[in-house]
Amino acid sequence: MFPSWPYPPSVLQADVRTQLWLDTAESDGGAARVRLCGELDIATVADLTRWVVLLRLDSREHLVIDLSAVTFCDAAGLSALTALHRTFRGEGRRLTLHHVPAGVRRVMAITGDDRDLDIV
Repeated sequence: MFPSWPYPPSVLQADVRTQLWLDTAESDGGAARVRLCGELDIATVADLTRWVVLLRLDSREHLVIDLSAVTFCDAAGLSALTALHRTFRGEGRRLTLHHVPAGVRRVMAITGDDRDLDIV
């Protein structure tokens, strides 16, 4: 957890009724880094959005989302990532996706979202 993190892990993982969770949330230099695990789909995008709001409260200029443990991502999940990226960019912040699984990258390439997102 980051030194200034105001929320214990139980707050981030409370009421987990879906198949998506945060595995880690830590400081990485000037960036906040999180690792998502599970399915990023229409049933879980609200959880992702809620977590990102909490991370933004920590006033980080750069958020890194590690997708290496995401097992599924549908159009709603991809749309949520794109919307978050645009929101961050509009605020002068950065959102970077790391370790995007091959299946998710294929969907991003088909939809053209890979051109808009910052993928490492």
